[in-house]
Amino acid sequence: IKQWTGFLVSDLSKQSYGWAIVWSSTIWPNIYFGYMLVFFWGGLLLILDFWRKTDDDNKKMQSKIIIISAVVVFPIGFFTNVIFPKLNLRIVPDIADIPGIIWAFGLVYAMVRHRFLAVTPAMAADNILSTMSDSLIILDSKGKIIQVNQATRDLLGYHDEEIKNSPF
Repeated sequence: IKQWTGFLVSDLSKQSYGWAIVWSSTIWPNIYFGYMLVFFWGGLLLILDFWRKTDDDNKKMQSKIIIISAVVVFPIGFFTNVIFPKLNLRIVPDIADIPGIIWAFGLVYAMVRHRFLAVTPAMAADNILSTMSDSLIILDSKGKIIQVNQATRDLLGYHDEEIKNSPF
């Protein structure tokens, strides 16, 4: 709403490389930049915390790719699109979109190479089983227990180790 009413970008100025935005002189651009910084660095800190806590090498590599690609490209975009225009330094064009594409390629690489955000049928089934409130016992063809959900463990008072591979 603030952008539509002219409180963030007030005008465009013609430069030698094309058109550049002119930030308004109100407090709203600074609030927006603060929000953007807190959101970005907060997200990176959450990914860093995930990276430190996980034991899965694949997830560590995914987190590392996302962190490195973001830390490399974010300052470029932030300086060219925010800091330089605020200081009236029109030495480089607003090129944050280009580093943003590089970061997007880092995300795609993490998704494709390391199966980031991949949902397999086994993962979906495990998630469904763990959130079910009804008791569920999965048996093999010989009548031995393969898996039980949390509701069954709570109902029967057994741990996974005690109940798995036992006859129904």
